[in-house]
Amino acid sequence: NMCQVGMTGEVDPKYLKGTMLAAVLGTDYEKSFHLEYAWEVCRRENCQILEPSGRIQAEDIRWQWVTHQNLVEYFDMLKTTLLKYGFARNIPQQLSDGTSCEITMVPEMMPRMLFFDETDHVLGNEQDRAGTRRTTYTNTQLNRAGARHCRGTGGHVTGGYAVTGAGEFPPPLFLFSSDAKDEANMAVNDEWIGGMGYTKGKFGHPEEKLFFPWVAVRNSGSMDTGLFLMYIEQMTLLLYPKDTLSPTCEFDNEGKLVKGPVLWITDTGPGRLAKPDSDYRNDKGETYDEIMERFAKMGIIITGLLPNSTAVTAVMDELFRAFKNATRAAAQIVYARKIKDNARQVIEKKKDIARRHSKGEKISPAELKKVSVVVTLDRKDLGEILYGKLDDQGLPHQDSPIAKHFTVEKINQALSKLGFNPFTKGCLKHSKVRHEIGQEVETDQTALMRNLGEEYQQKRTECEGKGYDVSVFDAVLPTTTPIQRAETQEERVKALVEGRKTARASGLFRVLGCMMYNGEEILAARKADREARKKAAEVKAKKAEEKETALYEGASLMYQTFVEEKHRDLQKMKKDELSPIVKFLCSVAPKEKGDCPSKYNSKPKMIERIMNTGSQPWTFWFD
Repeated sequence: NMCQVGMTGEVDPKYLKGTMLAAVLGTDYEKSFHLEYAWEVCRRENCQILEPSGRIQAEDIRWQWVTHQNLVEYFDMLKTTLLKYGFARNIPQQLSDGTSCEITMVPEMMPRMLFFDETDHVLGNEQDRAGTRRTTYTNTQLNRAGARHCRGTGGHVTGGYAVTGAGEFPPPLFLFSSDAKDEANMAVNDEWIGGMGYTKGKFGHPEEKLFFPWVAVRNSGSMDTGLFLMYIEQMTLLLYPKDTLSPTCEFDNEGKLVKGPVLWITDTGPGRLAKPDSDYRNDKGETYDEIMERFAKMGIIITGLLPNSTAVTAVMDELFRAFKNATRAAAQIVYARKIKDNARQVIEKKKDIARRHSKGEKISPAELKKVSVVVTLDRKDLGEILYGKLDDQGLPHQDSPIAKHFTVEKINQALSKLGFNPFTKGCLKHSKVRHEIGQEVETDQTALMRNLGEEYQQKRTECEGKGYDVSVFDAVLPTTTPIQRAETQEERVKALVEGRKTARASGLFRVLGCMMYNGEEILAARKADREARKKAAEVKAKKAEEKETALYEGASLMYQTFVEEKHRDLQKMKKDELSPIVKFLCSVAPKEKGDCPSKYNSKPKMIERIMNTGSQPWTFWFD
């Protein structure tokens, strides 16, 4: 139990048995100790606190980040952002179930608060490599040739999905992979989008409108900086008319929203934060920082989740779980239909070949081979899988994965469960959140941990008194380490730049205490970082130039001495006399194996041969 809540994490029987055995090694109990018997007794007497559980793998980075204290701090940061841009009022809210909220979300602003994340769609008929779905059924009496599959026809497709704080579902982004090297050849095939349907919603419009999915192609099939920025801007302007965008909220006399910001809450995935010295520029020639600054002035605000916490804080991940299961089920149905259609086509093809063969027509092996094909899912099936059979308006079928799992009710359930709307901070109660002694808010978990720690020390003392080696009982309870942030913006910006963390979400959280990707502080820090990098590059270039000048001056002087003295015998020259020539030749001589001097190989004969033969490096620079 101490390991479960401590720094080790959940342990298996192998670890527990090893600890038990280690405690008796070198003691009076070593010879009489029976490990398996002791383990059975331990299991029986502690059955209430030693229950077999399915192993939960937790990536170390997620384990470190998803703590109760970090989440409390993150929600405090988000609270500041929501209040600043008018998405909430600084008035406590009491819910009908008795839950208290620190702030009250503004209903008129909820359609302008979006949560975005990506997920992958695997096409083709390749089977799962792990998990319960990877099983195949075979006859052990027959040889196993493996499952035949096609990977290339499906390719990699990334789906980018978003929902609003009001429960609306914007049109998705579908990002296809491409092998084309030239960007001009990365075109979207009409067949890929043929079965895709529309999405209906108001968002920032006075009446409901229909929206078609946003489609793009990239080599990797994944998000990048340029695509992320383009998507955010174009999707914002599609859903919210430009004349309704503003960094501040404006209401008319009747309390109706006239203008206001749009807040995107996303994860820390690829494309979100570019390096300060990134050479990215859009079609207008704007850099990443210039675009982000323009977004902020327009009223497009982008903020991130707590780094490495999507398993707990991501609204989209909460929705994806059921959605991905439904997608797999729908893909199976589409796959079955294709198998059936293919069987019919094969029968017709065989009949046609038989008729032609009976008339004496010769059938080629290539044509016969086409009779049997591998049935697979490909890109043009994606629309049918996700949207089902479209209605007359082009809207998805009511039982399709998209229509069934991105409803207003389910979106609002996810928002409420994780504590974004209402602002309950509900994800603090998530079972994957790690608690620590000394965290800002005491919980039932920390109370249990304190009791556990006291009991552990008591048992440890008892074991020591009985002669066991208690040095192996070294589990400790985790404690909170407060994050120390500078008080002024200038000091925080300086710390972020010096730590080279202006392109890291972890830097925003730990140093700035703000997860806004286009906030004032991060933009100032990135500007300072860019200037610092430029200055460092100039200093480095100047030093290199000075070093190069000194190198050539020394070599030139040595060469003149060599010529004036009518080809001195290099064999008689001292090492320090040869040094300028060696350094020079190391810099400019062709790097041919066995025929180039180096700082480890300064043979006078080699240098003399290069100089006497008028080789390119020497004559080019001095003759």
